[in-house]
Amino acid sequence: MICFASVFFTYGQNNLLDTSTWTIGNGSISTEFSRYGPTSKNIRELDYGPHSSTSQVIIWKGLADNVSTLDGGFLTSYKAIDPSKKYRLTIWLRKINSNDGISYFGFNALDINGDGASLALDDLVNNNPYFISRNWSFPTFNEWYLFVAYVYPSTYASSFNEAKVYRTDGTEISNFTPNSYKFASTATEMR
Repeated sequence: MICFASVFFTYGQNNLLDTSTWTIGNGSISTEFSRYGPTSKNIRELDYGPHSSTSQVIIWKGLADNVSTLDGGFLTSYKAIDPSKKYRLTIWLRKINSNDGISYFGFNALDINGDGASLALDDLVNNNPYFISRNWSFPTFNEWYLFVAYVYPSTYASSFNEAKVYRTDGTEISNFTPNSYKFASTATEMR
């Protein structure tokens, strides 16, 4: 699997992560973007992104080998959050030539003591919340897909889930809905 990994945490209309710090190379980028898996499976290089087939951007490529689940990607640093707000989290992914590798897209919320503060929509504690964590078969290889998921405010009392997957033209992929979660009222930060 080769995937472009660009995550945008949205609070209001402001991104909490700054991907402009990405440079061509391998491994982590300071503590802001820590590699997931060995350096050899985490490559940042120029390629065509989801917004243009004529200008290249830096992508984060994960290399699957069907030996380990640590096939590349990143963990971000923790950012302060307000558990009374709704956060939209997005990532663009694509796979090239094969559906090998498991795509993971998740988050962690912590309270002031460093304890887990992530809840499923039914209010059950989930200390390992993933919006997606499976070998989802991408409908078309070498096509970008936008995964959109939500972390709802701690007071959210519905099971309605707005999460979606889209093609670059805005068409919704109807056969797959990512999970969504909510914050515990004690949550102070997330990654």
